[in-house]
Amino acid sequence: YTRGGFAAFPYNQSLHGFFARNLTANPFVVPLKGWHLPWLADGLTVGLSLLLVGGWAWLTWRPLTPSLRSGQALSRFDCEFSGAIALLLLTLPHSQLYAFVWLLVPFLVLAYQLRRVGPAWAWLPAVAAYILAGRHFLLIHPGLTRLAVSHVMFGALLLLFLMGALLWRSRTGSEAR
Repeated sequence: YTRGGFAAFPYNQSLHGFFARNLTANPFVVPLKGWHLPWLADGLTVGLSLLLVGGWAWLTWRPLTPSLRSGQALSRFDCEFSGAIALLLLTLPHSQLYAFVWLLVPFLVLAYQLRRVGPAWAWLPAVAAYILAGRHFLLIHPGLTRLAVSHVMFGALLLLFLMGALLWRSRTGSEAR
């Protein structure tokens, strides 16, 4: 699924699908400037995946203290788990046909968290992430088409960053109580 024609398959909404469509010769989309750089597509995929997974691991790591054992850990678990789902969809090849089903839980958690502790401005990117990940649309315009084909990937990235922002707020103690 990550090699040959299926790497660039338009329904592959992972990071690798995006880079394969734009940097390798494929039967679906003309790559940027006619390039065929599979090593660059692979390198960008692995590098960005490691960066995202490492960043998420750092953001969600916390030592096990008595207060966390008593149940306070569950207050962050919903965001951590939801971000992990979005992260899996970004790093592993998948079909956009099923991505929104996987992202329903993270979107529900995000709506709950934004209603509870989120800043008012965060609703705009949350709605944008929902539209990108939850709607199928096609834009035929030179240059923009390759971005529109990856709309689920961009929605999942935006969702991951919003979840990360909520976790960062709770980690730094700036969460409104």
